[in-house]
Amino acid sequence: MLRKVAGSVVLLILTSPVQAQDPDAEIRFGAGVRMIRDGFPDRALVEIQQALKKDPTNAFYLKGLGVAYSQLADRCKPADSGCRNGNLKKAAEAAQKSLELNPDYVDARNDLGIALLRLGKRTDGKAELARAFADPQCPTPELTAWNLGQAFFEEREYAEAMTWFQAAQNRNKSLAAPYVSMADVLIITGQPENAIVRLEAGLKETEGNTVVQLSLGEAYLRVGRFQDARAAFEQVVKKDPTGSSGLQAAEKLRGFPR
Repeated sequence: MLRKVAGSVVLLILTSPVQAQDPDAEIRFGAGVRMIRDGFPDRALVEIQQALKKDPTNAFYLKGLGVAYSQLADRCKPADSGCRNGNLKKAAEAAQKSLELNPDYVDARNDLGIALLRLGKRTDGKAELARAFADPQCPTPELTAWNLGQAFFEEREYAEAMTWFQAAQNRNKSLAAPYVSMADVLIITGQPENAIVRLEAGLKETEGNTVVQLSLGEAYLRVGRFQDARAAFEQVVKKDPTGSSGLQAAEKLRGFPR
């Protein structure tokens, strides 16, 4: 059960806060945004760079540039730290420039915090995310809080991680990640029954989310509730037969104790 729900979440909120100054630049940037959302960061980078040539002081475009570099970092081979860190440094630089132009651009601050965390600059990254969370204009405080919790979890600061995961849940009770993450903390600190309580509540709040149900099945298995675990895994396979959760549940069922 002790696995990440996901890596740090790079926010992809790309709705322009200001009217574009150059229509051609806006067209190029719009194309870049679509390519980011479709998973083509290399193509997106070209379009956004062209937009920035026409409007180099647009904080919004610079934020998009950082997101493209973050996606490119995800495409690097696992062993290629040079590729990954090079792109993440460019992502951080783009977010920093965006904030220099508009210090109130909280979404760019979220991106900066995540990039710094991924670069290993954990104190600085957590500080940026904490500033973003405290800003009343933070567009997705639940994701910012979850990213902070994940950072502390990776550092084995479990009490602090739990605080931030709880904050994420309080901001958005339908978000699956905090329930799974809080259960991970409870499992690792020897409280599996409390983990089950959290996950059962999360399953209701998220309307049967398969990631939450998979984790619940694993928690049942851990405490020897084999019938409940089997039922949970079977439900996950039924709901998500070809997805990640469904495939993991199917694997659990293949090795299920008789």
